[in-house]
Amino acid sequence: MKGWGTRTVATVVTTAAVLAGVGGLVPVHAQTNWLDGLIDGCPDLYVLGMQGTTESSPDAPVKVDTGMLSNIMGPMLDQARELGASVDRAYVPYPGSFGGLTPGGSRSYIKSVTAGEENLSLAAEKVLEQCPSAKLAVVGYSQGAHAASNFLRSVGKGTGVVPAGVVAAGALFGAPTRSAGSGLFPGTSQSSPSPVPDTTGETVKALSSVAFTAPEGGGIGPVADLTKDYGSLSGRVSSWCQTGDLACDAPANAPIVRAVVNVAGQVEVGGDPFVAVATVG
Repeated sequence: MKGWGTRTVATVVTTAAVLAGVGGLVPVHAQTNWLDGLIDGCPDLYVLGMQGTTESSPDAPVKVDTGMLSNIMGPMLDQARELGASVDRAYVPYPGSFGGLTPGGSRSYIKSVTAGEENLSLAAEKVLEQCPSAKLAVVGYSQGAHAASNFLRSVGKGTGVVPAGVVAAGALFGAPTRSAGSGLFPGTSQSSPSPVPDTTGETVKALSSVAFTAPEGGGIGPVADLTKDYGSLSGRVSSWCQTGDLACDAPANAPIVRAVVNVAGQVEVGGDPFVAVATVG
């Protein structure tokens, strides 16, 4: 996280909370599954987090601050309390696996990302169903950033499960979907975020610009998922990448690296080598 400006990201997300509309309280629901555990009151801003590889699982708790994203959520909640802003957060559970090559199950990376995007869509729908006046923010790290990026891109292009106007901000860390040489706010030359929808933008304009040197490389994800912009969300989605991080800064002249990673991302090992071969072939 060094050099990624977690305090800055927390400030941006918390600012979105200050600008969002006020929602009312809703009853606590019986926690029959992870979706039922999301809502215990309607905040102005609801932040959905997608953890990185090995940091999540299908039954991971949604309200426990762990993993890299706890470095974002913790300062964000602290600032919200200081400002009197109404903010809540949850971590969307998904396999977080890499075909059995890491702890977390035998599901392939691609299938894990797909499951993450699907669960993120379900969570976004659930929040807005229960809290229609709330704004959403989405934060993702590594594999979770891949799922979050796909979700945000579809929303920005108008094909997502929620309208772009309800998304206040997105923040991606080490996203395998980062386009080569992409700036901090993909699709723009901005160094500070665009205003939250339905606001004057005065508070966002008061934020200091972020010093960010864009790495020349790009994400290691499938070419179809590499994202140059986020449609109508461009300017509200930041993509943070440290130079040398192969997840988001793979050399453009190293196609063999991408090929190997993409093949590995389709593999399911799980103790059966024949399954692994079959999934690649």
